[in-house]
Amino acid sequence: MTPNDTNTELKLLLSNNEAATALNIAPITLRISRSTGSLLGVPAPKHIKFAKAVRYRLKDIQEWLDALDTDGKEGM
Repeated sequence: MTPNDTNTELKLLLSNNEAATALNIAPITLRISRSTGSLLGVPAPKHIKFAKAVRYRLKDIQEWLDALDTDGKEGM
């Protein structure tokens, strides 16, 4: 992996607020989902924790959305 690849990967990490904005939900809702394991009635998207900082991979958010069917239920 080159330094440019690493920089690209880091740019694809979203903060709690950025991920919440992308999902059109309140940041507190996303924060609570990390404790409960559930977001909007389905398993919450994966997250990464660095000490106190929490980040979401953009691809994990997209995969979580893709797994939902049109009724908002988990499609798997």
